[in-house]
Amino acid sequence: MTELVHRKPVLTLFGLILFHLFLLSIQITNEQGRTLLRSGFLAVLSPPLSALHFVYSSVASGLHNYLLLIETEETNQSLRRKNEELTWELYQLKGFRKIIESESRYRLLSETYGFEVIRAAIIWRGYPMYSSRVLLNAGERHGVRKNSAVITPEGIVGRTIVTTAFSSEVELVIDVNGAAGAVLAESGLQGVVEGDGSDTLLLHFIPVSEKVRPGELLLTSGGDRIYPRGLPIGTVVSAKQQGTYQTLTVKPAVDFSRLKDVAVVVSVH
Repeated sequence: MTELVHRKPVLTLFGLILFHLFLLSIQITNEQGRTLLRSGFLAVLSPPLSALHFVYSSVASGLHNYLLLIETEETNQSLRRKNEELTWELYQLKGFRKIIESESRYRLLSETYGFEVIRAAIIWRGYPMYSSRVLLNAGERHGVRKNSAVITPEGIVGRTIVTTAFSSEVELVIDVNGAAGAVLAESGLQGVVEGDGSDTLLLHFIPVSEKVRPGELLLTSGGDRIYPRGLPIGTVVSAKQQGTYQTLTVKPAVDFSRLKDVAVVVSVH
């Protein structure tokens, strides 16, 4: 030890000073009552501990948010599946309601007028030059014949002009060749209603001496031997004098632009 002091007096002195400072640090306290050693120790460790805490908090928060997102996505998927199921059930209920309502309307139609009908769907519409022609998914095997009346609960639609075993072509009453015997519901005046290729009808052979008011209902007369008597055709819109007769413009009872299914009269009681 003595040799070390003689050989390296500066190093020994420096060591003694550090040892003395160490003894002082564990004895002297600061204003908060902590020793200098403890304060220094905290000062050295605080930055890395703070950094470690920040990293830990960030990772924990990110992991929590990730797990929360997964849980939220699973919940959203479950809600979407449930919404799809409820939407599909709603569509089914609406479809069932329409079928029930439609069936009851056509059944009432048959019971009211006393003839037998079959339901048929429109499966094809004619090209623009034949827009007043439609094709039905019912034919001779279902009792449909040429010149069978095609109707809806709202009124007459047309007549079949071509039939096959399982289909039939219909000429709508609004076609330029379409026609039907007609009678005005209030006055009882009879005439012939014809199509003009547009969305209206024309009633001919009504004397000019007869006053027909707009809105009067026009019904089938049964004289054409195609349409049963008493079916709605449309309502009078206006009148135009042509010699000794007047031609009445008639708005059809059927909205042909929305026509999807019809009834074909197959038997009259």
